[in-house]
Amino acid sequence: AETSIDSEHLSENIPVPKHNVNKDLYIKFWSWQNFFVNPVLCFDKEKWENFKTCTDAVLSFFGTCQVDTDLISQTHGLNNHSIDVLSETDQFWQGSILNEHDLEERYYSQKINERMDTDQSNDIIFSKFLTSEKLFDLQLMDIQFRRIILVQFLITLQYLTADVKFKSNNQRLDANQNLWIKKQEEKA
Repeated sequence: AETSIDSEHLSENIPVPKHNVNKDLYIKFWSWQNFFVNPVLCFDKEKWENFKTCTDAVLSFFGTCQVDTDLISQTHGLNNHSIDVLSETDQFWQGSILNEHDLEERYYSQKINERMDTDQSNDIIFSKFLTSEKLFDLQLMDIQFRRIILVQFLITLQYLTADVKFKSNNQRLDANQNLWIKKQEEKA
């Protein structure tokens, strides 16, 4: 027997963010990822300007569009008290607030760590993201997703300013670029 799905009922259960994200931000956000994968691109003047434009767009969005705590509670099944605890003490990362997704994530993290502890692991593991435009609104409202992106951004900035033996002599930033990086680190 076939069952039909009531699309109106289904859409009522899916939380929709209150902020609309335009296609321009979507394009800038995912092109920003190229600089995280290959930060050497930032040493090219034209690509540096693109990096700055993408950074300004994303950080501006993060600054003006705060994470919706109602959305968190709907997607993670948390009540208002749990949200307060989450935002004040970050107990979510410490495991005090668990849901099925967190348990599954911890299981796979443990398996990856066990595998990396053995000599069998020669693989390099990179984060993979779903890049669908339909999911982008929800991803930007996810605390964990934002945290991952901001950590990647800070690591990239650290690489750009650090003395790394793999950099050639022409891979140096000027004073204005260093000043801009300091401001962005404070924002993030």
